[in-house]
Amino acid sequence: MQDAQEFKKYNQDYPDNFSQLEKDVISRFRSAKDQWFSSFLLKVGGSSSWHRLFVDPLSRAMYSSNGQDFEFIQAQRRQGMPVHDAVYALALANYGDEMAWLSQWIARHGNGRCVA
Repeated sequence: MQDAQEFKKYNQDYPDNFSQLEKDVISRFRSAKDQWFSSFLLKVGGSSSWHRLFVDPLSRAMYSSNGQDFEFIQAQRRQGMPVHDAVYALALANYGDEMAWLSQWIARHGNGRCVA
């Protein structure tokens, strides 16, 4: 859940889906944008575990749920830009310093892989 109010409403609508411990931990998850990783609860059968997901700037651009990011991609596509290039352009716009660092890292390590 990305919004504390939505999580509260969800727990009111479905009070038995999470234990009190799970509710307490989830309620302390902070914004992924603020901490540069996503926190999540994985619940399988009777077991629960908490995790952090770190992703690269291209993945953050590709999977963004931000309306402005969506509009950016759409505008680039309307101009005829391939979707992969539009995502790359969004990553450069939003995470330019990190993209530059990654490009330098790849150049230094020369592993034969390309970004994007």
